[in-house]
Amino acid sequence: MIKMRRMRIISFTAMLLLASMYIAPTVSIAKGGKPVATPAKTVVIFPFVDEAKSPVEALTEDLPKSIQSELSSSGAFRAFAFSERLPSIQRALMENTLKKDDVEGPFGIEKDNVANTLKVAREMAAELILVGSIDGATADVANKKAEVTLTAVLANGRTGTPVKTIAVTGSTPDNVSATDANDLISQAAGQAVASLVKEIVPQGVVIEKPVVEKKRSSGFRKLLLPVLLGLAIGLVASSGGDDGGSSGGDAPPPVPF
Repeated sequence: MIKMRRMRIISFTAMLLLASMYIAPTVSIAKGGKPVATPAKTVVIFPFVDEAKSPVEALTEDLPKSIQSELSSSGAFRAFAFSERLPSIQRALMENTLKKDDVEGPFGIEKDNVANTLKVAREMAAELILVGSIDGATADVANKKAEVTLTAVLANGRTGTPVKTIAVTGSTPDNVSATDANDLISQAAGQAVASLVKEIVPQGVVIEKPVVEKKRSSGFRKLLLPVLLGLAIGLVASSGGDDGGSSGGDAPPPVPF
């Protein structure tokens, strides 16, 4: 019976130690007071309409890719640059839920083309859409300067209702090494994209990472383990004292001479 009691105490202590490994992180996170980031929203970025007739032919397609990369890096969005080659679009074309005309553009929230834009957004289960235009793209090769002006509209992916309209201008950085007009415009476009994304991404977004949670929980765990271990040692010690007393009472009577 004494041996069984000791085994029960040891088993109970082991269970407490194991439980602390899971309980400690949960408790520390709850007491940390930091808000958990809201789930990332899905946004589809459509090719920009080139109103400025930019000499950089690929700029209308390069802009959505750059915006996608920046928005995805923020952690606040699941961003996709629209392309006919996307699996969801290919599947929709095969199933005839989208027609070839639906994916050829132009895309926007104007009355003439909003229907096609929303059809694509719904097939991609997009909560938001981003459409826009290149309003200006000029380069001064002699002075190594260029400017790109963009206008973009962030809108609801189901209704097309505008959420935010943004106008930005990007310029080539100082001491730029490029001497070609296309390179200068591309660098100015990169600055415009950075400004655009800054206007879209919510301020103060905090993305919780497992490594951060581990650091926050380590202090509580370090305190909890010694307490549980001390409790276990105390239980075993007190059990040993009780066993000594009970062993004396259970001892057989002395043999008479």
